[in-house]
Amino acid sequence: FGKKVLDVNYKTLANMVLNQLVTKEGRFTGDELKYIVDKMELTIREFAKPLGTSHAVVIKWQKKHDELTDMQWTTEKDIRLSVFEMFLSENAEYDLSTLRAFLYLPPEKKTEPVCVDWNHKELILPQKLVLT
Repeated sequence: FGKKVLDVNYKTLANMVLNQLVTKEGRFTGDELKYIVDKMELTIREFAKPLGTSHAVVIKWQKKHDELTDMQWTTEKDIRLSVFEMFLSENAEYDLSTLRAFLYLPPEKKTEPVCVDWNHKELILPQKLVLT
């Protein structure tokens, strides 16, 4: 008689999507950046200020939609770290130094993506990644 309704934990789903964005090998698209800004629950001005950029630049990046934003890698790295820290703050077991080390590697040194196992609260590192 009734309609079937999925029982979805939207916070878990959003965290899984953010995890995939933060740890993906490729650069952000405009739509991905828009999703991140929305999930951070910041205005575009609030998002832009700590990055040292203007809201107009963030809007320009978002208007790229499914194309790459063309933002500097250092800016994108800072966004990735901020998202990771913001959404994992309640899970103090995570060691952010490993993710930071991966993000600071030049693109030619990256071999496999870093993944976060949300169920077991651990980072899954590339086997070829050696931290010094």
